[in-house]
Amino acid sequence: MVCDAAECALAVNQVPAALAFLECGRGVLIRDALNRRLDLDDLRRHSSDLADALARVNTDLDGYPADLPLGIPGEVFRRWTTDRRHRLLTTRQELVHRIRKSTPLKRFELPAELEELSPLAAEGPIVVVNLGAGRSDAVILVDGGPEVVRLPGLSLTETEDRVAAFHTAIQESSNRSADPEEQEEAEATVVATLAWLWSVLAEPVLDRLGLGPRPDGDTAADPWPRLWWSPTGLLNFLPLHAAGTFETGASALDRVVSSYTPTLRMLGESRRPRVPAATEPRLLVVALPRTPGMTALDGVSREVMTLAKRFGKLTPLIGPNATTENILRVLPRHPWVHIGCHALTNLAQPSESHLVAHDGRVSIRDLAGVRTEQGELAFLAACDTVRGAPGIPDEAIHLGAAFQLAGYRHVIGTLWEAADDVAARIVEDVYKAVPRDSPIASGIPIALHTAVCALRQRYPRVPSLWSGYAHFGP
Repeated sequence: MVCDAAECALAVNQVPAALAFLECGRGVLIRDALNRRLDLDDLRRHSSDLADALARVNTDLDGYPADLPLGIPGEVFRRWTTDRRHRLLTTRQELVHRIRKSTPLKRFELPAELEELSPLAAEGPIVVVNLGAGRSDAVILVDGGPEVVRLPGLSLTETEDRVAAFHTAIQESSNRSADPEEQEEAEATVVATLAWLWSVLAEPVLDRLGLGPRPDGDTAADPWPRLWWSPTGLLNFLPLHAAGTFETGASALDRVVSSYTPTLRMLGESRRPRVPAATEPRLLVVALPRTPGMTALDGVSREVMTLAKRFGKLTPLIGPNATTENILRVLPRHPWVHIGCHALTNLAQPSESHLVAHDGRVSIRDLAGVRTEQGELAFLAACDTVRGAPGIPDEAIHLGAAFQLAGYRHVIGTLWEAADDVAARIVEDVYKAVPRDSPIASGIPIALHTAVCALRQRYPRVPSLWSGYAHFGP
């Protein structure tokens, strides 16, 4: 519905309205979590009474009713809980109106206006891709205002077919026991998908922005341009940053350093300055080379050795020490965290997607209770850590988003299953490119980009190995 609304707005050249629809209707759960934390903080500076009242209503809406009658029939229970929720929502709406009238926060919990969003593009363009049933467009937010690029080759029905074939191919190409010819055929599908993404989406956008191939001999004095992708619908499951064709050698990887953001406000939040650590921070390393009942991850031991050699002082939670309790207890105290273990995505109940700890799991629901004011980097060197659920692709319910909500500015994750030995190489190359004293800030996305390009050079015809690594954040 949101994409349809944006499509209609763009059809009559109402670009600000289209952006407002997309910002309001995507990542609703993320937006609510951000609003409840950040907007309450703002409100408390003007009225602690209204902030406390709103916090109580939010808690009641999230919680199980304490006054629930016992032993009532199911239909009565549903009607009772529905009526209760309606009353709470009405109370909440009245509170929000009072806040807008009696405090300076006149746009409290309203979508940001274009004037508020435009400054986000000061560090590079943000490309919001609307995949519509009738037409598709890229709304490019640049410093100074939005531009619209029509994408006539990008259709909803073909995208559905491409995404289904792509992920089937990814599974087949990673199947070590599959027939070599089947793996080769699967990899050909991956190659074809990246070429299609290039022709229908990446090339038109980058050409409009004037981002052509970089000349040979680029140096640090001529830095890589940055770009943020904010796709809609099933495009969230494709590696837009790796779009390219082997026939011409043209690729997004050769033109720009790409990052992702589920919503524009999420990008703004990731750029908010963090509170400096009171003491010398250490890198928290959660590593499980062996997990009962699961495949061994030999590359994880190599990752630990790389990190110890590179940074020296670590907080290690390795093997039996990497318990659910230990991870959740120490996580808020560490600005940098590296996760090397199995991760499982629950497509039916995405909030139950989780990291596999030694004694259980750390789910998205568990991470919702984590908050750090110092978070800089979460490197999730595990499988499917930034893959959402196909049924709700615009909600970005995945482990990467959970770490962002917890307060980590930069998140590196994977769109699908990562090969163990390849993950170890990516980890080694990324950390090699960041300062020894603090693996933070602007160097992270460029370091990942460089590591992926190096792997592409090593395995040019096997993009399933390197195109699944993605950066979220500033």
